[in-house]
Formats: sequence, C-alpha cells, structure tokens
Amino acid sequence: MKKEYKKALELLNESGMKQAQIADELDISLAIVKKLSQLNKLYKQVEDKELLAKVQDLNFKALELNYLTHMNALGEVMENINEKSTRNEIRSVCEKINYKRLKELEELKEKQCRVESELRKVENSIQAKINTIDFYEGVIRNIKISYEWAKEVLKDFDEVAAAYVYNKYMAVRFENDVFGKKRPMLALRIILSKRQWQELKRKGIISYYRYDFFHTINEIVKIGDFIDYMYSKKKKTEEIGNIKIEKDKQDDVDYYRSKIKEAEMEIISLNEKLSNLKRLETVNNLQDEIKRIESKENKNVKRVKKIVPIKIEDYLFKMNNVIVEGVKIETVILNKDCKLKFYIRDNCSREEFLDYSGYVSESILYEKMHDTYSVDKFQKLKRYADYIIIAIDMGYPILKMYTLKIDNEEIAKKYEIEREKKQYIQYLLGLEMTKKFLY
Repeated sequence: MKKEYKKALELLNESGMKQAQIADELDISLAIVKKLSQLNKLYKQVEDKELLAKVQDLNFKALELNYLTHMNALGEVMENINEKSTRNEIRSVCEKINYKRLKELEELKEKQCRVESELRKVENSIQAKINTIDFYEGVIRNIKISYEWAKEVLKDFDEVAAAYVYNKYMAVRFENDVFGKKRPMLALRIILSKRQWQELKRKGIISYYRYDFFHTINEIVKIGDFIDYMYSKKKKTEEIGNIKIEKDKQDDVDYYRSKIKEAEMEIISLNEKLSNLKRLETVNNLQDEIKRIESKENKNVKRVKKIVPIKIEDYLFKMNNVIVEGVKIETVILNKDCKLKFYIRDNCSREEFLDYSGYVSESILYEKMHDTYSVDKFQKLKRYADYIIIAIDMGYPILKMYTLKIDNEEIAKKYEIEREKKQYIQYLLGLEMTKKFLY
C-alpha cells in the first residue's frame, strides 16, 4: 500500500479530520479516502493480529469481504484466499461461505426443533406418569376405605358364615353411585349358576350394576340375605377358614403400589433422558451455534488464540504470565484460604472432542484432558500449587475448565505434594521477584 494511503489510515484513526480534509492534505482523491475509511472500519473489526495481517495484505480487494453475510466466518474465508486472489474470487468464496453457513443454520434449527419437540414429549410423559401415580394413590386410599367399610358391615353377621361366603363369593369394590359419588360396595366374586343368579336377582338380593372388561358386575344389595342363602348351599366337605378380607386388601394395595413403583422407575428413566436432552451439547450448544452463525456483528471475529477471561475468585496475591517448571502459567493466585492456584490456558480444536453425532462429548473431553495433562510436565507443578486449573479454549463460545488431579499415591510422593503453606507463600514471593513474562 502506498505511503500516502497508510498515512490516510493513520489520520482516519488518530485525527478528527474529515475525509475531504485528508484528501486535500495528502493530495489524493476523496473516493480513495472513502475506500480507505471502509477498509479502516473492516480492520477495526478483526481482533486477531494474524487474521488482520492477511486481510491487510489484500489491500483494496479486502472490500469484497463486505459480501460476507456473517463476518464471524472471516477466518474461514481467509483460509481459501490470499493477496493474489482476484476480486471475483474473493466475492465467490464469500458467497460460498454464506451458502454453507445458511445450510448449517437450517440444519441446526431443524435439529433444535427436533430436540425441543422431544423435550416437550418427554416432559409431557413425565407429567402423565406423575398424574398416574396420583391416580393410583387415590385408588389405594379408596381401597382402604372400602375394606374398612366391608369389615364393619360383615361384623354384624355370623362370623363363620360371613367368612365362608366372603372368601368364596364376595369382592370389595369402590364404585360411583347414581349421583356420580364414589362409594364402597360388595359384589359377586364369581359367576353363579343361571338358576341361582335368577333367583337372587328376582328376590332383590343382588342387582346388575355395570359391564366391566368382559364381565358383569353384580352388586350384593341385601348382604345378610345373600350370606344366609349362599351358606345354605355349602357342602359338608368344604372347609371354612378365617375371613380373608385383610389379605384381599393387602393384595389390592400391593398391586397398585407395584404400579406406582413402575411409574416411578419410568419417571427416573424419563428424567435421565430429559437431562441428556438438556445437556450443553444438545440444547445450549445448539442455541449458541445458531447465535454464532446468525450473528452479523464483527466483534465475533476471534480466533482460538484470542484470550477469553477466566473468572478468578477473591485473592490475597496475584501474578500474571509466569513460567514454572517450563510451563506457561497465565495466572498465579494465592486465595483467602492461603491456597495457591495456577491457571493455565490451552487452545484446542473443537473437532477433537466431537462424538458420533457431531457434538462435544464430555467423556471424550475429560479422557483426552487426563491423557494430555497427567504427564510429568504438568504433574511437577503440584510441587508448588494446591490446584492446577486448565482452561481449554475451543473457540467461541466454548471454554471448558479442567482441574488437574493426582490419583496415584506413588506419584504424589514422587512430587512431594504435601508441603507447608509457608513454603508455598515463600515460593510465590520468589516468583514475584524472578518472574519471566511470556510476551
């Protein structure tokens, strides 16, 4: 770029001169100054120095980058062009990246819709199971009420006859009356012979109630008459045991409790599915990716080398950019608990940690982090610090934190992990006096 053009850029940045004044001052055309102003605006949007240098090498051809719909894809464009590229080539690459981003966006939004639909479906299933549990708990309450009522009713009759007739012929039910209100009743447990049924019905001892799941429910209306009639039909060889009303009650309660247990287990499974759907790699990360692609703000033109702030807790002492055991430490702090912490930043390619479905896998991430940072180079740092915290920057917007652990007792002994706090502080003060800046 010509000297006067570079000077024009300086004046655009540093002075309050108008474009026409700069053109007169440097004896260049106003059209050139306007183009330089457009270039200057583009340069200001690129925070990565390496990327900025590539853009500047394009000179005025860089203006073709304005065809890029999503400026956060600038790095991807620059990988496919150079200073020898023509304007048409630059524009063509921008249009291809625009189309690629559009397709990515459509796919992400489609996947987001599927995930959100699945989320709603699972949430509705969970609520349905909760409603089912509430229903079964209500049934259990009604069962208890019904059996208590039945016990009170049968107490008024001969104990032996009542036990025989109940065990063989009676079932406790909880049904709606003619007004729709729930009430307990005693119904036929088994199917009687046609002759017996017709006789009992004719005498008004039993009454048809309703048809339920392939069989008829007949209510015993005159309980005393029914006991007398059925006990008179007893064969001499038939044994009479204790009344089984408590056993029947417990069987019914246990049945619905098992149904509640099944529903609870299904809720646990559904909650796990819901948790998986809501994890960062599905919901949050999908939304972040959509925002990243849709964004037209150039402030997002950041490479993985761009430093992302790490939130550090309150501290007594802090240093930045030091070297310990040959490892670059971004931040060294002594916190209020007199614990020494090293914060290390590392840049990694996000593609290294993708699972089969194309999302960042936590298990793959931590497995690789363990393999990478459990080597001697990093373990030696435990001589000096209570915690080694590594921030893995996978590019906007993902920043993962990994705490280095020593699981092996032999390794801990090898690196003399147990030390007095005083030694930590002394070493920290020594670092302040002899620290080496990275940049």
